[in-house]
Amino acid sequence: MQQSHGTYLQILDVNRNDGSIKSFNQELRLANDARSSFRWVVGANYEHSRVREDDEVNYADSTSSYVNTQVIGQDYDQAGYNNRQRLKNYAVFGNVEYDISDQLTLKGGIRYTEAKRSSVNKTFDLGDGSISSLFTTVINTYRQIFDFGGPIPLVPLGDSVSLNSQTGLPGTFRDKLNENSTSWMLGVNYKATPTLLLYANVSKGYKAGSFPGVSAGTFAQYAAVTQESLVDYEAGFKTTLFDRKVTLNGGVFYYDYKNKQLRAKIVDPFFNALDGLVNVPKSRVKGAELELSARVVEGLTVSAAATYIDAKVRHYQGIVGSVANEVGLFDPIRGDFSGARLPFSPKWQSSLSADYSLPLGGVNLTMGTTISSQSKSLGVLAITNADKDLYEVNGRTLVSARLGVEAPDGRWAVFGWGRNIFNKYYWTNTIQTYDTVVRYAGRPAEYGLTVRFKFQ
Repeated sequence: MQQSHGTYLQILDVNRNDGSIKSFNQELRLANDARSSFRWVVGANYEHSRVREDDEVNYADSTSSYVNTQVIGQDYDQAGYNNRQRLKNYAVFGNVEYDISDQLTLKGGIRYTEAKRSSVNKTFDLGDGSISSLFTTVINTYRQIFDFGGPIPLVPLGDSVSLNSQTGLPGTFRDKLNENSTSWMLGVNYKATPTLLLYANVSKGYKAGSFPGVSAGTFAQYAAVTQESLVDYEAGFKTTLFDRKVTLNGGVFYYDYKNKQLRAKIVDPFFNALDGLVNVPKSRVKGAELELSARVVEGLTVSAAATYIDAKVRHYQGIVGSVANEVGLFDPIRGDFSGARLPFSPKWQSSLSADYSLPLGGVNLTMGTTISSQSKSLGVLAITNADKDLYEVNGRTLVSARLGVEAPDGRWAVFGWGRNIFNKYYWTNTIQTYDTVVRYAGRPAEYGLTVRFKFQ
């Protein structure tokens, strides 16, 4: 059993969470001699995947359970839902690189993709009749309000209770999403010196649309989001210094998103506020990164990295609440999310590590440590100070360490390791589950032993 809320109450306990992915992928490539000054690659790709998910949840102690128990006159505390999806991707692509001189290289690429998705979603009673009874009552109320005719009989156990608002009937959601896209890339590499490379790239890519796999009272929650696109501008350098003892890499980037896919609230006229996937019309990410690696003395390597990110919504009129209209249905209240931070985008991320290897008695003694940190972020799109405080994902600094021995030729190694060795409490996500705001705790201190052997 999994708890998604971290309390002793049964607010949303996952009693069953089974799933599988069966995937087949094949790619064919044709390329010329990689030593040529003009290099090319052409190819085609095919992918076919089947996804299955089966879940059972218990929410006996949630507020909605108490309210709905009064409606149907019996306990309302559990439900099942499943999702079946098929994904097919077809793609053809080509890439070229041309060395204009020993210092200057131009490169480009293009990829055409067709993505086909189908989804079958179902939410159903697990056998006690409570879900069937509740949704029969709810759907008959809906049918009366919108003049769909007389009442329907009790939804049979095991049948989907999700409401199709177009027909006024419960049913299994079935839909398809077919999209195509053309991705491309242009870039230039310039070897200013034998130890300094400068580069600049611009590219456009896509993330395919998708269907959510959720427990839903209405078909609106099953609706797909369309593909998101990204135009990526980046420039940077790679260099080695002090007889290649020091490596220094740096870059700046700007991501221009359209229709970015995010989890957010939707408002159904009958069911009110619900979770769903949405497309944010415009957003952007800009930032910079720097990496340094240095062999300080024989056997000792020190590495450091830092990334700065400024990720914000440029345009999105999202849901901030709802209001009942004159006929008792719900209308959305929208707010301007322009300038809101994108979820899970800490402004600062950094790491510092040191590794030392010492020959000792025919083996190499190795030891090392890594310190990683990131600043705070948000688990949801938020524009009010109250929501920003409520859904904050705290910043943290974690320390790991390792100690072991390995063969001089690297054929075998044995080492012990520890992660988050100071047992820092932190959380990785913050969401709302029914009437509870949940923080997903990060992993505590962990220790282990790894044995590695290379067969020849």
